[in-house]
Amino acid sequence: MDPELDIRGAGGYHPLLESSEKEMFVSTPKQAERLQRILETALVEFSRAGFAEGSLDRIARESGVAKTTIYRHFTNKEGLFQAVFQVALDRLSRVIRVPPGRRGFEERLRHGLRNLLREVERDPAIFLVFRTIGPNSSVPDPDLNRELMDAYMARGEWVIQELRTAQSQGLVRRDLDPERFYMVLLAMVHSQVYLRIRRGKGFTLGKSAELIGDILFQGIGPAGPRARAGR
Repeated sequence: MDPELDIRGAGGYHPLLESSEKEMFVSTPKQAERLQRILETALVEFSRAGFAEGSLDRIARESGVAKTTIYRHFTNKEGLFQAVFQVALDRLSRVIRVPPGRRGFEERLRHGLRNLLREVERDPAIFLVFRTIGPNSSVPDPDLNRELMDAYMARGEWVIQELRTAQSQGLVRRDLDPERFYMVLLAMVHSQVYLRIRRGKGFTLGKSAELIGDILFQGIGPAGPRARAGR
């Protein structure tokens, strides 16, 4: 991992759990506060070290709880990681959610790309998702890896539905397979995140969002009047 990538997020920490998420895990304010500390500490640890190298001893020590407390909440390391990953996916879904005012498939997809790639640089939870998913995954267990991948893929159903709607409206080629399109889009996004990690802060993901959008909607041929007008 690039040591310059600030996994604490711009402007410091924001709470990992929202009120609705706390209700899934705890029943009292004291439990909520303790679980918040554990999950925030685990998020930092797994974002920096990955799953395999992440230390439960360090998580317990830095969150100020006994290691047995972690086991009581999550059973084992895999359970803790899955809980953190689920919260990260919830945050990811909120980031890419397109507001109702955005019209047209291109505008809506570009909006989601900009938000997603911006938050990869700012939000440790979003970064954790990308560290976990893909060929360089830090999760060695193939079954757990597959489970996490399935959960991640399910969050992209909105892209497939958006494309199908655009096809039915005649805005996008009807011969495109929505699921294949989604996989190609994911490959493009992940490749840019990995370049960001390797190259450091000089490689900005904001430009990557525009590049992906331009390739998808304008192609890679010579810039036409539409492309030049947007510059």
